[in-house]
Amino acid sequence: MAAEHSGDDTSSSGSPVGDHEPSEAVSEASNLVRDGKEKAKSAAADAASTVTDISREFLDRQLGTGATTAGHLANSIRVAADNLQRESPVLGGVMRGLANTVDSYADDLKDQTVEQLVHSASDFTRRRPALVFGLAALVGFFTFRTVKNTAAVEVRRRSPSEGTMADVEARREDQ
Repeated sequence: MAAEHSGDDTSSSGSPVGDHEPSEAVSEASNLVRDGKEKAKSAAADAASTVTDISREFLDRQLGTGATTAGHLANSIRVAADNLQRESPVLGGVMRGLANTVDSYADDLKDQTVEQLVHSASDFTRRRPALVFGLAALVGFFTFRTVKNTAAVEVRRRSPSEGTMADVEARREDQ
């Protein structure tokens, strides 16, 4: 016990014991935490960059696949146009024009990346906002009608004894 309190001002590790050691330990721990934090940020940024690159490559491949499919669709429309040409030359011509338009869009898509496509769509929306809004409203209307009609068909299938759809709606309004 006398050795413990012999007045020796060194710790068991041989470093001086005094007022400076706790602050140095806190400073070193703070530096370690800061370094760990920077390494974690760097690792997270690298992971996010890798995921972004992989996603971008995947979407670009999908865009290429969609362009190829659109090209096949254009060829199918041409075959249909050739068959219609015999019966209705006007309708055959319209179908051939549609095939050429689809083929043109497919060729344009093959040469674009997803970023370029998004940029083009954004530019189009800025140039013609009324058209984009109108198309969005039209799509919403048709989606609503489709969902509503699908629900009406389900009601008819489930309960044919309830009468016509008008009867079902009249009962619903009375409630």
